[in-house]
Amino acid sequence: MKKIFTPFKIFISKIQKRPVLSILLFELLVVIVLFCFGFRITYNSSLDNNWEAIAACGTWFCGIVVPIAVVFIQHKISTNESNVSASNEALLSEINKLKLQGLPNNNNDRVESNITEDDIYRFICIKIFATTEQIASHFKTNIEHIAPLLEELYFVQRRIRTYSLEDDPRHNIAKCSWTRR
Repeated sequence: MKKIFTPFKIFISKIQKRPVLSILLFELLVVIVLFCFGFRITYNSSLDNNWEAIAACGTWFCGIVVPIAVVFIQHKISTNESNVSASNEALLSEINKLKLQGLPNNNNDRVESNITEDDIYRFICIKIFATTEQIASHFKTNIEHIAPLLEELYFVQRRIRTYSLEDDPRHNIAKCSWTRR
């Protein structure tokens, strides 16, 4: 007896996790019950069409589509809200990390930090569009220190792209603007 109910329990748990599927199955069950009780639309030209039955089918169709659309849209909205929330939390943590990198120590000197390609990439992603000068000033360093990291991101890792007047940004990397791919 347990073996019979185990697949049924799994099926019910899957239906509960997917509200659109449960609505479809319920409405399919209603259509099958109505069909079993003799509800039919005639298409034979010798028979008279029941326009009330056709109108009822249109009503049933709207009754099927509207709940599915409402549940689907609500699911998409809640998914998007959670994605935006996670993105905002990640952005806030990255901003806080970037702020902490440039804090002065007790001797009024800048804290030496090892700037990595990931740090620059995160800054470009947060800023959306950044020039080489903006990146260097944010990390409190010079362009010569940032240039090899940008070249690594651009040529080797191919994680960023540039808007440069020249084909090769190495000729004048200080004048390049960067964005993520």
